[in-house]
Amino acid sequence: MAQPPAYNRTKDFATDYPDQTDNQAINNELDGVSLSVNGIRKNLALIQRDDGGLRNNIVTKDALSPELTDELYAEFSGNINDAVLQAQQAAVEADNSAQSAANDAASAAAAKTDAQAAANGAQASAAEASVSQVAAAASSNSASSFATAAAASASASAGSQTAAANSASAAAGSASVAQGSASNSLASATAAETSATTASNQATAAASSASAAAGSATAAGNSATAAGASAGLAQDWAIKTSGPVSGGEFSAKYYATLAAAAQKWATRGVGELVLIWDHLAGADVPPTNNPDFRYIKLTASSSYNSGVLTSESVAGSAPLLTATAIISLAGSPMNGSLVYLINTERRAVRAGASGDIQDDAFQRFALRARRGSGAVGLSADAMGSSDGSLSVGISSAGYYVETTANVVFDAPSGGASVRTAVETRMRNIGASFYMRVK
Repeated sequence: MAQPPAYNRTKDFATDYPDQTDNQAINNELDGVSLSVNGIRKNLALIQRDDGGLRNNIVTKDALSPELTDELYAEFSGNINDAVLQAQQAAVEADNSAQSAANDAASAAAAKTDAQAAANGAQASAAEASVSQVAAAASSNSASSFATAAAASASASAGSQTAAANSASAAAGSASVAQGSASNSLASATAAETSATTASNQATAAASSASAAAGSATAAGNSATAAGASAGLAQDWAIKTSGPVSGGEFSAKYYATLAAAAQKWATRGVGELVLIWDHLAGADVPPTNNPDFRYIKLTASSSYNSGVLTSESVAGSAPLLTATAIISLAGSPMNGSLVYLINTERRAVRAGASGDIQDDAFQRFALRARRGSGAVGLSADAMGSSDGSLSVGISSAGYYVETTANVVFDAPSGGASVRTAVETRMRNIGASFYMRVK
């Protein structure tokens, strides 16, 4: 809506006599005030909600200064770059953790090997202790045999009692020594068994440590993989332009590129014509899904105009086709206007009063014959005529006379080829007109 009219008082009531009241002037002044106030209220309702806040979709990117747009883009790009750097740092730390876990696993494997060697040594010691125990038992049995023999000798020969007693005493000492040896062997076997148990426990603990280290290495690898994926996703959110990043959401660079591409179409004026060779692949055509602007293609039955044009009409036959439609687009200042679909009509645009329509025409001319003696005739082969021959009489009143014959400009019989058609035109190539309507 245009700006409401300013209120300017037109009547000075102080000039009236005290007993006079200019009711019509009062009405005029109040009407002027009403028009201005109502216009202000109507314009205010376009931008302000009932709760006092701005209406939705009032502030668009076109309302933002280029400096603010650049600052927002720089801030978003900085945040995304920070996220990428953090993801890359996380990937490095995860890789370091994986390397540390691998080193721990190697150390645990070495500890397990050492523990296994200790267990093997303990088992060998236990085997040696068992052999010693068997030898001690044999010595004990031998000593007992000696004691029995000595006792028999004492009973058989009293004379040998002292010697037998000494022999028995020596045998008892030997038995005591053998018993001590057996005890020491048993203690050695017990210690060896304890050592073997400890070594086995250490080996089990080392195996558990190795398993835990392997799990830590796997977790670190998974963390590194996840960090890499996170870094890749962050990069997609920053610069991917080949398609959406997630669902229907696109990257910051995609939206920035889209905004830059749309800017050139948003800067053209409503009613401005744009000529495009849209038959070429990759031609840049105004988008139809931008809420800030809308163009129409001045071609009948074009899907580009879906939901924007109504009451399309194509009448007549070439070259005098008449193709029109009604603009039907809420929010367009041209809503309800008649528009000529000049791409279908193949109508040329020329300078003059805007919207002034003209059909093709040929400038009127007169065919004359030079004065001479006798009658002068024009050959139908020379000029061509829908009436047959073209004869011109000579008038004594002047040097030239006009003919009323219908002249057709075409090639004479047997002459060179001449290009003819149902319209007069210059050499040309077609292109499509588009027009901004919102």
